[in-house]
Amino acid sequence: MSGSIIAQNVIFTAEAKENKIGLKEKVQVEFIVRDAQNLQSISPLNTTDFIIVAGPFQQQTSESTNVNHKVTHSQSVSLTYIIQPRHEGNFIIPPATAKDAAGHTYQSNSVSIEVVPQGALLQSHRPVR
Repeated sequence: MSGSIIAQNVIFTAEAKENKIGLKEKVQVEFIVRDAQNLQSISPLNTTDFIIVAGPFQQQTSESTNVNHKVTHSQSVSLTYIIQPRHEGNFIIPPATAKDAAGHTYQSNSVSIEVVPQGALLQSHRPVR
């Protein structure tokens, strides 16, 4: 099979480090594209309910594994944002879109974040006595 290319499945995910935060807290949201060949772009975070405090921070990783003399390569690109809510409520961060050089478009999942009053979050984390 010398010279042949095995297509890999592209995986595009979005995740928040916390899904419930207090009004004055910040949360990290990360968009990760795995195994896209010649990735050209990832759409920026699109939300009016949060302030982008920092980011995007981009990181690229590559990995090769050899199992039974079969080498596989994987790569990923991640964009990380630190955001802070503008107000309380339940919010959906919409999916991001990524495009590769061949013209393929990929879409991440959306992310839900609940923003509660600062005092309510502290009460929910108290140990039960």
